Amino acid sequence: MKSTQRFSSNVEDYIKYRPGYTQELIAFLGQACGSLRGQAIADIGSGTGKLTEPLLNAGGEVYAVEPNQDMRQAAESMLQDYKDFHSIDGTAESTELGDRRIDAVVAAQAYHWFDPQQAKLEFKRILKDQNGYVFLIWNNRNNEEAFMKQYESFLLQYSTDYSEINHKNITGEEMHAFFRKDTLKEVTFENDQHFDFIGLKGRYDSCSYALPDTHELYPESISSLQSLYDQYCIEGKITMCNSTVVYYGQL
Repeated sequence: MKSTQRFSSNVEDYIKYRPGYTQELIAFLGQACGSLRGQAIADIGSGTGKLTEPLLNAGGEVYAVEPNQDMRQAAESMLQDYKDFHSIDGTAESTELGDRRIDAVVAAQAYHWFDPQQAKLEFKRILKDQNGYVFLIWNNRNNEEAFMKQYESFLLQYSTDYSEINHKNITGEEMHAFFRKDTLKEVTFENDQHFDFIGLKGRYDSCSYALPDTHELYPESISSLQSLYDQYCIEGKITMCNSTVVYYGQL
């Protein structure tokens, strides 16, 4: 399956159950850029707009570049009332944006789908100057707690290609190669989620690598997930421990 089509069947679960982005993160982006208000920001691989919306609320003019039609249309439906929201059918490698149009580039939960070299050339083309920031952002699960370790094992057992496309496969060496020498920095923010079982199931179903409900092992996977939830839930809730990790610098 093409990477640009992977989320078409689980847009609703993605909207409901994927982690969003904290105000602490948005404040940091504003600090790094001097301000977000009035800034032209390219949100690459913007999906359903989970980062686009808080950037708009902070005063940014956001160009949301998303190749997946279903996710793009979901964002357009939810964000249509924002006058500074621009929805674009494009990719990291071909954004459809004009030269020197953009003050900063963000890519949340998306870089691992890009062709790094082509994306880098494209970002350099659209940024207004060579000192414009690029922010590569992921919500990572923290696998130190007992439940999180077991959930990781569950994903390895019940997925289509989790181990192959897991964005944690991206190395520090690759990040250093992407950014201009000596400009790469990293910062992390806590971003936990709390789910009942329906939410936990939705979180799993939202993943591109989750078994589809037509798969012969899907009923077994949900039964296994229920057992995992029953073992670790406290007062009807399970905590999904996440950290938002930001790699940023200039190109």
